Amino acid sequence: MANLREEYTQHIHNTAPDMDKLWDRISEEIDKKETANITEEEHTKNREQIKRSGGYMKIAAVAAAFIVIFAGVNIMNESKKQKDLMNGIPTSRTEKAATDAAAKNEAKSDETENTKAADDIGAAEGAQAAEDTEEMQTDTLNIETWSAESSVRYEQLLFNETDTVSFVSNYVPAGNEYFVEKDVLSQTDCFADVIVIGADLADEGGADYTLTIISIYDKDGNVSTTSDDGTLTIRLHSSTPYILQENREYLIPLKQGAGKGEYSIVFENAPQIELTLDGGAVFQNGWTALDSGSKTLQKDCLNVNDFYFDRMKYTPVLDLSELLTEWKNA
Repeated sequence: MANLREEYTQHIHNTAPDMDKLWDRISEEIDKKETANITEEEHTKNREQIKRSGGYMKIAAVAAAFIVIFAGVNIMNESKKQKDLMNGIPTSRTEKAATDAAAKNEAKSDETENTKAADDIGAAEGAQAAEDTEEMQTDTLNIETWSAESSVRYEQLLFNETDTVSFVSNYVPAGNEYFVEKDVLSQTDCFADVIVIGADLADEGGADYTLTIISIYDKDGNVSTTSDDGTLTIRLHSSTPYILQENREYLIPLKQGAGKGEYSIVFENAPQIELTLDGGAVFQNGWTALDSGSKTLQKDCLNVNDFYFDRMKYTPVLDLSELLTEWKNA
């Protein structure tokens, strides 16, 4: 490339005319045509301008030479690229076959890698699916175990046998419709731990109960009273549809009536606190003071009007201390 540039420059130099001699000849012809009226000073000025113009022409010629050189270099570069491109094209069937075989091998290699990758993905997905299934089974087992530990069915609890029905649909309970613990406690005069020895169910209007008192709790502590035969019996009338069944034991919030020994149930629109033979208790979830350590009670619905069958709880040990404290502060 350097040799080409030097040779081309030398060629321009050799073939270019002697600009000074050329312009001297031109100026001489001009001088001949000058009139006598042009002064020597003007004549000298004209000659200097012509020489300067000659210098500009020299510069233009050199610039044109460089343009030609660069054009030649670009032409040679393009020629070399074209030659390299032509060298990369197979010129015979043998070379073309070799090229096709290489392309097929590369495609086959890619297909093998893709198949292997797909197999790896499938294996990973299968392992993940197996892991998810195992985790799901473990979660289900944990839920079943938790459910078994945190709930109990009503039929599994220990009660005395009874022939009394547990629900009467046409009984209309008296008093408030919604259970509010603090309101119930504020209306309670005493809590009675009783055993039902008689339940006389009328056709309508409620039932008459005969209750044997085991203990009566007031806000000052336990009050124990006995009758002549060593027991205290009270009678009360209630329209609760949740029947107090014979031979069963209950803890009932009572309010004192107008006459001596007259009592009524404070809240009739829910099951009463029912005591088990082994010291536990069943209660509806409105009794938050009894809720410590309790379990959910699974109980069958007694009637379409039974709105508390799914709101019952069970505690294996009845602790009245918190309930009595709440009651005293009500």
